[in-house]
Amino acid sequence: MSQDTSSKNFKSLFPWMSFHGWVYIIFGVFSCLSVVGVIIGVPLIVAGASLASAGGDFKRYSLSGNPLELESAVKEQKKFFMISGLLLLITVVLPFILGLSFALSLLFNPAMNGEFDELMEKVPQIQKQIPYEFGKGREV
Repeated sequence: MSQDTSSKNFKSLFPWMSFHGWVYIIFGVFSCLSVVGVIIGVPLIVAGASLASAGGDFKRYSLSGNPLELESAVKEQKKFFMISGLLLLITVVLPFILGLSFALSLLFNPAMNGEFDELMEKVPQIQKQIPYEFGKGREV
């Protein structure tokens, strides 16, 4: 690949980095509208701001050649990838933990160990105490 093609490809990344950064920020803001969503929304905002900042730093580096701009861009991009990676892990691990806890709750549910049968035996006695005919919508 020639130097010109590499330079064009490098420069074409800046608008996309800023676009993705702003999308992350917007999703983060919408997530923060709910109390539970704040847990995910704030990291999305921080990650988006980091990515947008990295795009700007890379653009400034391409124009000036200042190595400090490149260092800043790489730091911001690293921050973005770390936060995005943690959010990705959370979105993969959290459903697994919730599914496992649901399965365990079913396993240790009183309905599964005989107490449910005792409760169902009491239902006819309870129905006799209620002056209402079930299913017909009228009083007895």
